[in-house]
Amino acid sequence: MMGGPGDRASRIGSMTVHEPVRTGDGASIGEQAPRERWLFGRYDYPVSHRVLELASFTAFVVLATVVLVRVGQALADGIGWAAGLAMAIGVVLALALGDLLSGVVHFLFDQFGSPGTPVIGQKFVKPFRDHHDDPVAMTHGDFIAVNSDNLLVSLPVLVLAITVADVRSNPFIGVFVVALVGSVAMTNQIHKWAHMPQVPRSVAFAQRHGIILGIRHHDGHHTAPYDRHYCITLGRMDWLLDPITARIKPSGPAPAS
Repeated sequence: MMGGPGDRASRIGSMTVHEPVRTGDGASIGEQAPRERWLFGRYDYPVSHRVLELASFTAFVVLATVVLVRVGQALADGIGWAAGLAMAIGVVLALALGDLLSGVVHFLFDQFGSPGTPVIGQKFVKPFRDHHDDPVAMTHGDFIAVNSDNLLVSLPVLVLAITVADVRSNPFIGVFVVALVGSVAMTNQIHKWAHMPQVPRSVAFAQRHGIILGIRHHDGHHTAPYDRHYCITLGRMDWLLDPITARIKPSGPAPAS
C-alpha cells in the first residue's frame, strides 16, 4: 500500500529536481526514445547486460542463503548470551560500515574523475554525475536494474565467508557478513525510495523514523554547496563523513546542482 501523495510531497520539501520533460516513452523531448526490451523484464539496454544482472541477483540469493543456513545451524547447536550479544553488536557494526562505505563511494564518484576517466568513468562516475542533473531518473528502473551492480560487488565477500570463514563455528562472522552485504545490496533501493513521490507505507515509516535514509536528510545532499550527506543507506554515518567531505577539495568537476 502506498503512502498518500500529499503527505509524501510535504516530506520531499525543497529538494532541487532538474527533471527533463519526457515523452510517454521516457525519453527527453528532442531525443529518440530508448528501445524497450521485454525478455527477462522491461528495460532499455542490451539483453546481455540484463542476463548479467539476473545472474548477479541469483548468485547473491544462493550464496547469502548458504551463509544464513550455516548461521542457523550454529544457532541450533546453542549459543550463550554473550555470543548472542556479540552477534547483535555485529549487526549494528555491519550496518554502520555499510552506510559509511556508501558515503565514501558516493563522495569519490561525485567529486573526483570524470565520465571520460578510463575504466571507471562511464560505468561509475557518469551515473553519479547524471543523478544530480536528473535525480528521479533512477526511480524508473526496476529492482534488478537499480540494485544489480551492488549485488555483484557483494559476491566476493559472500564467497570468502563460505570458503574461508568457519561460519558454523563462528556465527558472528556469518551474521556480520550477511548484514554488511544486505546493507550494500539495498543501498541503491533505499536511495531510490528517497527520490520517489510515493513509497509503500512501511518504507515511509522507516524514513520518518530514521531507520533508513530519510527524504529531508538526503535533501541536504542536493542543496548547495553539495558537499554533505553522502551516506545513502541509513544516513547515520554522515556525522563522521560530513566534516571530512566539507574540507576536501575535489580534483575533478563538482557535481551539477
